[in-house]
Amino acid sequence: MRLFEYQAKEIFLKYGIPIPKGQVISNAVFADQAREAIGGKVVLKAQLLARGRAKIGGIRLVQPNEDIIDTASDIFELSVNRQKVRKILVEEAIQIENEYVIKLAIDSFLEKPVLIASRFDIKKSLTNGMETSENRIRIPIDFSSGLLDFQIRKIAVALEIKKTHWDEFSATLTGLWNIFQDLDVKSIEINPLVINEKNQFIALGVQIEIEDQALFRQAAILDIKEPVNGSLLQKEAEKFGITYKQDQGSIDLLSDDDAFGCAIEEMLVPLGCRPGIFLNVGAGAGDEKISAGMDILLKNKRATCILVAFFGGLTRCDRVASGIIKAYGSNAGKKPLVIYLNGTKVNSGIDLLTQSGFAIEESLIKAIQKSSRLSKERI
Repeated sequence: MRLFEYQAKEIFLKYGIPIPKGQVISNAVFADQAREAIGGKVVLKAQLLARGRAKIGGIRLVQPNEDIIDTASDIFELSVNRQKVRKILVEEAIQIENEYVIKLAIDSFLEKPVLIASRFDIKKSLTNGMETSENRIRIPIDFSSGLLDFQIRKIAVALEIKKTHWDEFSATLTGLWNIFQDLDVKSIEINPLVINEKNQFIALGVQIEIEDQALFRQAAILDIKEPVNGSLLQKEAEKFGITYKQDQGSIDLLSDDDAFGCAIEEMLVPLGCRPGIFLNVGAGAGDEKISAGMDILLKNKRATCILVAFFGGLTRCDRVASGIIKAYGSNAGKKPLVIYLNGTKVNSGIDLLTQSGFAIEESLIKAIQKSSRLSKERI
């Protein structure tokens, strides 16, 4: 789950990381008022979760004598990947002396967080300079010990940061690490971290992505979550730590693995079908989480069929069966359901479902073909 930039910056401020002075507006008429409160030149930043806002004019520098309301109105008309701009961050324009890129994320190969830092060079960034070894430093971090002082100093030396700035730089990286730990962050980035004309560090551009499977522990994050394009079903899924993906089709899918789910989606396309909502409940999900996922799919009015497909490893098929039975027993408006199970406790799962009157497909291919046929019959 990605946060909007203004939400991420509010978190940065709470953890003592300096950010530019700014205000969020939801209507262009408030732009002039926000500029007056900030003073001087300001930058208007479209608040979007999709990347590419700068390329379409979603970031604009506005001088004190320019018409800011017209500029804000233009930005509110923009959209990226069907995401319309609903809020704009009005922010003070910062005079930049030096700039850096700092990113902290889980490395799947090392199975630990890695802090990546680079001196920002616009010429190199345009040619993927961040990927060259001479332009960056990578520091693996152990969860047991956390980010250590000597690691911060090593980064400061590599970035050629003056010793007079080390304490401030250390506070910034420590705050970043604390956010990463406290909020179950998957990836957090400052791009760029700048030194302004007053020799102060400022987090100018920030991104935070929370681990979907840990959202059930982050009630405060869920409270500030804004549904993209009004997706209340997505917000409900995130409450249970279920990963939500939306396409334009009519066959909804419930599984516990992204790769398995994507393979099924690709197999539907040659049959003339497109997937609708794909819910990934995560490996090892229990019957309560399965039931919650089924409840969400049953509420989707666009869907004509639901395909449940599990190749159980950590996820036990008997728990999948219990979740399905519980969800369908409490929902009056039922939709055609196609089920394929394999893996751990598969025989127990099949027995539970057949005893409750559910049909089980013997192969994944047959399950996909059946869901396609049922969907077309109901269109």
